[in-house]
Amino acid sequence: MKEFPDAYAFGTLGIDGKKFPKVLLGTSPFIGAGQFGAKSYVYYRQFYENPKNIAKIIIECVKLGCNAVQVICCPPVLAAIQEAVRATDTEIFIMGSTGLGEISTEIESMKQLKAQSIVTHGSYTDRILNKNPEKLRRTLQGIKDGIVGIASHMPGTMIEKAAVIEEVKLMLVPFNKIGVFMDPSFESTLQAAESARRIGKKIIGMKSLAAGRLEPAVAFQFLKGRVDGVAVGLTNMEEIKETLEVARIYFG
Repeated sequence: MKEFPDAYAFGTLGIDGKKFPKVLLGTSPFIGAGQFGAKSYVYYRQFYENPKNIAKIIIECVKLGCNAVQVICCPPVLAAIQEAVRATDTEIFIMGSTGLGEISTEIESMKQLKAQSIVTHGSYTDRILNKNPEKLRRTLQGIKDGIVGIASHMPGTMIEKAAVIEEVKLMLVPFNKIGVFMDPSFESTLQAAESARRIGKKIIGMKSLAAGRLEPAVAFQFLKGRVDGVAVGLTNMEEIKETLEVARIYFG
């Protein structure tokens, strides 16, 4: 099997002596996530109910050198990852997002999948971090192996709160040129991300194309220098080719 670094065609970050990919395939379209509006149900039918279609997208990305995936812990997505590994005979770097459901079960699923990085899902982070940051810290301590961090849907508030937690090495947050999904505000997110990066925390942008509102070249030009990497959802071969070609320019 070809190992991750030998197949990967983009840049990497160094985190605790380990390599972390700057460009990852996102999986939100595969579960029909709500940010896609009217397309959400179409994506749900196309992907969640047909995991082979998820595998096809992942396989195409692997062929183009993006063998890194930000994985939501849902059975069809996990099955598609395993199928893509078998089909390509290539190791896929997995950044697993846990806590959308029962977090301990999802962490165990990611460990079984040999995820190199595990983060708490935004729905878990945003619920726990405000009320009980020590509980979040214990959850992260319990993961132990790999590169650990958090995701958040409230980056302007939660980045600052998470940055003081030693176990948090990276944060997966909405980040795009037009400020869509960057709650509570575009400005607060920019400031929080800049401050966190100054103390060594890594910021991985998600929703960077603003659910299809931005072209990749416009989106990634804005991200360069403001975040350390990007996870981007892709749904067809044309999107894959265009987006990864542009990503190589800005995150190569």
